[in-house]
Amino acid sequence: MILFVKPKDRMLRIGGTDIATILGVSEYKTREKLKGEKSGKLTDDFKGNNFTESGLMYENAVLKWYEKTSGEHVMDPVAEVEADLLPGHTFVHPEYDFLVGSPDGLVGSESRYKVSPHDKGLLVRGIKWGWEAKVTHYFGKRKWDGLEKKMPENYWLQCQYYMMLTGLTRWDLSVHHLTTADRETHLIEADCFAHEEILEACIEFWKEVEDEREEISAANA
Repeated sequence: MILFVKPKDRMLRIGGTDIATILGVSEYKTREKLKGEKSGKLTDDFKGNNFTESGLMYENAVLKWYEKTSGEHVMDPVAEVEADLLPGHTFVHPEYDFLVGSPDGLVGSESRYKVSPHDKGLLVRGIKWGWEAKVTHYFGKRKWDGLEKKMPENYWLQCQYYMMLTGLTRWDLSVHHLTTADRETHLIEADCFAHEEILEACIEFWKEVEDEREEISAANA
């Protein structure tokens, strides 16, 4: 079962793209900077760039390719929200509501998933596994093939985090390498040890965020 909830300010929660930073393996942001942004001490001034825009442009094409080659149907949570079928495109951890995810897609076991009411949002049943789309640039295929997991660590951690939140045991990551026009799907299986490490790190990180918020509030009182 996956619990979908109404959206909140992402600075009030931890999302999938934050995990690599929290674990100290991100190339793009430090843990201290992320903590400052979540607490309100710092401002997140990243507004996107050509690479993030390119990823959004190609995401639907990657989805269509995945559906065609796998024979599976991918449910797009954003489209479901637009059709007023879900309260939001984010799902939440059943115990820690500051842990949320926004998946690119979910693969259903039937033609239509099943829903039931919940005091926080809407419970969704009938999902087999999750799906994520990525686009690479500048010889990405060569770089990915040379990595231990055949993908960047931050992408693997993001998918493990989503499985930790949902209880799903598989997440497919489909990638389109723009330079070589190669496309491939990586089947990622749940790693319970990684889930324990991620959960522990997130709880510790969020405690630091809340402590910093209290310090800021006391200083401004």
